[in-house]
Amino acid sequence: MGVSMEGQKVIMVPYMEAHVPKYHLWMQDPALLRATGSEPLSLQQEAYKRETLKKDEQGLGVEIRKLGIESMERGKLELGTHEMYEPINDSSSAAEAPTQYEEAQTAAKNAKKKNPIQMNIAVLPFLFFFTSILVLESTAFDVVANFGAKADGRTDMKVALLNAWKQACASATPATVVIPKGTYMLSQALLNGPCKSHITLKVHGIIMAPADPKAFKDSNWVAISFVDGLTITGGGVFDGQGSGVWGKSSCGMNYCDTLPFNLKLHALKNTMIQDVTSKDSKQFHVNVLHGQNITFERFTVSAPETSINTNGIHIGRSNLVNVFNSIIQTGNDCVSLGDGSKNVYIKELNCGPGHGISVGSLGKYHNEQPVHGVYVKKCTISNAENGVRIKTWPASYPGTATEIHFEDIKMEDVGNPIIVDQEYCPSKSCNLKVPSRVKLSKISFKNIRGTSKTQEAVKIICSSGVPCEDVRLIDIDLTYKGPGGPSTSRCSNVHPRLSGIQNPPACKQSTTMRPQLLS
Repeated sequence: MGVSMEGQKVIMVPYMEAHVPKYHLWMQDPALLRATGSEPLSLQQEAYKRETLKKDEQGLGVEIRKLGIESMERGKLELGTHEMYEPINDSSSAAEAPTQYEEAQTAAKNAKKKNPIQMNIAVLPFLFFFTSILVLESTAFDVVANFGAKADGRTDMKVALLNAWKQACASATPATVVIPKGTYMLSQALLNGPCKSHITLKVHGIIMAPADPKAFKDSNWVAISFVDGLTITGGGVFDGQGSGVWGKSSCGMNYCDTLPFNLKLHALKNTMIQDVTSKDSKQFHVNVLHGQNITFERFTVSAPETSINTNGIHIGRSNLVNVFNSIIQTGNDCVSLGDGSKNVYIKELNCGPGHGISVGSLGKYHNEQPVHGVYVKKCTISNAENGVRIKTWPASYPGTATEIHFEDIKMEDVGNPIIVDQEYCPSKSCNLKVPSRVKLSKISFKNIRGTSKTQEAVKIICSSGVPCEDVRLIDIDLTYKGPGGPSTSRCSNVHPRLSGIQNPPACKQSTTMRPQLLS
């Protein structure tokens, strides 16, 4: 069977100075497995994960890997107001990369000495560097030309796609699976690694899921697992055809074992999802679990606000996940972060309609892992039920969430623009007499501005059992023009530190603790 060669740009992925934390191999709690739609590891998969984690722990941080991508917009990286360095442009040589990185390290250390607090609330992973783009050849496996797929919108392309993936994954050199323009029907695809080299899934066409939910026995539609070095690109669409199930499932607002996600990305490393669209998923659009160094860039989620339980990107038990310059319109959280989310960077995201950008909900399950390092910057949230949100269950299991920072967020007609809710109870059947045991600390809201469609624009309800610590409100300007007067705020079990504009007046209605002005 013939294949072709096509030029492919390859870029070195970012290198992180900090040591990569050790990972639990998988969630072994059956309840957690069910809640995230995950499956227990096979012995082969466990061996692969142990080996890849072992590699990470032998050096500093994330190993430098080649990641095949078409292009990446790169500009100055900032630390607060500190300009760091210019990433190497495409015409420079790869040999210059170490010098650039050393300069970045020095600049970061100097910045930290000058302003240690600002270093702590940095909102970009700027201890990364990029080498110059190198042009390599990639073997192309075309599902139509080489494997007989039909772009007629009716014929199942499952066998063609799986055969193309199998050959590309076995290639000792970079390989690309190509889905040309056209409309394709796909019943299900479980695309598993490990692969021998970098692999690209280039989707130019529209891939449609079966509209009938009875076609699925589990939550997998397109599921990719155990790949180190993956790119998904091409401008195509993953269409879940989910409109027929929204609000009609017996699961209601809860996770449903048999409703598929559009994309399930499990145990992936060094992965780029760029210039593709997820449309009308039956459940979550994307689920990232046990990932490491995953970037979404110019990624689009398209679904109406009536699409129940269709989170745009859900992240859990993953380290170093980036969402840049993307658009998410859906019926639930634009981005939701579950337990074990670490070093998550969200920048220039347009969110709405939907339920905003959420950390949580946390504390529902035993042995949840800490959330640490969430940085959201320069985003716009519009026509959404919530803005930036942290939510934990009352009567919860113990847990922690720390270093969570929201900065430069524009709100356009958003309900609850700023909300910390440690009494989260969507079912209204919780035991509110028992406080949450999830400890929240080192949280900041800075330069949050715009319009609120609820009079209560700032709501920080912390746990009476483990009150919030080190919460900061800096330059908040949220207006409300509805009935009842101007915007208001409400706080409990928190002692926030204040600076700059406070509209509404911070924590005017407060219980147990009072705000403190920053010096």
